[in-house]
Amino acid sequence: MSPILDTSKDIVALFLEQVKKTPDAVALEDTTRSLTYAELDRETKDLANTLRTHYGVSRNDLVGVLLHRSNEYTISCLAALRAGGAFLVLELAYPIGLLASVIDDADPKVVITHTAHTGHLRSHIPVIVLDTENIHEEKSTPNGDEEHELTPLPADDDLDRLMFVSYSSGTTGMPKGIANPHRAAVRSYDSRFQVNDLKPGDRVACNVFFVWEVLRPLLRGATTFAIPDEASYDPVALVELLESKKITETLMTPTLLSTVLLRHPGIADRLPNLRTLWFNGEVVRMDLVRRAIAALPNTRLINCYSTSECHEVAVGDVRELLSDSPVCPVGRPLIPTYILSENGEKLGTNVSGELFVGGDSLAQGYLNLPETTAKSFISNPFEETPGSRLYRTGDLARRLDSGVIEITGRVGAMIKLRGYSVVVR
Repeated sequence: MSPILDTSKDIVALFLEQVKKTPDAVALEDTTRSLTYAELDRETKDLANTLRTHYGVSRNDLVGVLLHRSNEYTISCLAALRAGGAFLVLELAYPIGLLASVIDDADPKVVITHTAHTGHLRSHIPVIVLDTENIHEEKSTPNGDEEHELTPLPADDDLDRLMFVSYSSGTTGMPKGIANPHRAAVRSYDSRFQVNDLKPGDRVACNVFFVWEVLRPLLRGATTFAIPDEASYDPVALVELLESKKITETLMTPTLLSTVLLRHPGIADRLPNLRTLWFNGEVVRMDLVRRAIAALPNTRLINCYSTSECHEVAVGDVRELLSDSPVCPVGRPLIPTYILSENGEKLGTNVSGELFVGGDSLAQGYLNLPETTAKSFISNPFEETPGSRLYRTGDLARRLDSGVIEITGRVGAMIKLRGYSVVVR
């Protein structure tokens, strides 16, 4: 399929193009205010100038974002990009010790936050406190520092530079900083638009996997609505917001959707504007698929399999994936996928093996962890393109006769018993 976005340009250039097309359309909304594309342009430009002039942010420099889900979160991310740098996702849920470790590892130039969270930061960290500083006025240099000499902004087609760093959950050890370039996000967003495009007037509620979702609608003239933290997993508050804000698209984990359906058996009447619902983050069981189809007959339901190291891997309309299997397949691949044996050989259809993925949507690797990066991001033996890599997902999968991918487990859950591979579920 032909690209919908100009995939030769970075996120900032694509956003600024959309500002010119729809300056008066609503770009951002949260529970406190809304901003048009023109207003968002001005606010991100002002903050970007502050980041460049007073904190020396330039290419590949990180700007920490320690905020609740809100318009200000999105503004801060865009401003970091417009300054030529990248944004660092800092979770408010981190214990103070873990937050300090992540900041020490990532070494951001500055952290953007609110007064309520400054006590969680060590005193040597430069901080922009949004609820006490006016970034729209000329300001004296912070803490008596001299203004920085400005470096040239990166070129629009500099897609290999860093866009953002998000840390893994740390369920298998210390969280790892996953470094994603502009190229990966542009390719990911374009793939999503080819599956389900957006347009001015569409209203996308960003909740689960917030940082991965907030910028995407802004490249097509749609509205990004930030679901506040306190409503994220409250099925009553969440549905009330989706209804009152006339949301047309959102994303939920299967667990969240199951809870919502239990609480709202007549949900279709509450959400007549909801045209698209994405599933992500967990295996989708077929019984949930059937319940969702019955509860939301006029909503497109899309299963999406992704990992933080490579964005979206495969998607599928669940109505086209119905079967007698207990688990719903994840759909057709959006990027090159390889299902390999323990010896690194390609496996045929209906044979389970480890899933490897390639293409332009891969992360650069893990921040400050070259050995870990080398183990997970390997040279692609099936491509002659110099520098082509594969990411080993750690997931077991098989390719069905129809071409769709089904996730069958995790590599660590497979054992050998008398020569047979057994997946422990």
